[in-house]
Amino acid sequence: MCVGSAMALSVIHCAVAAMVHCYDWKLENGEESVNMETTLGFNMALAKPLVCLPKLVCAESVFQSVEVSSL
Repeated sequence: MCVGSAMALSVIHCAVAAMVHCYDWKLENGEESVNMETTLGFNMALAKPLVCLPKLVCAESVFQSVEVSSL
């Protein structure tokens, strides 16, 4: 097991949480649902790529007052 795997998981969790918390996500072209059709191949990829547009909903000042404590 990689020595940095625990840290990597923590960083990924924080990054995804910040993106979910601070952005309102919309599909491109105002679509209402995701097209889940797949293509044939070694892996299952979406036939039409998923494109989301973020809209910032959190103020930048919210994060300026937060301090990261060292472990």
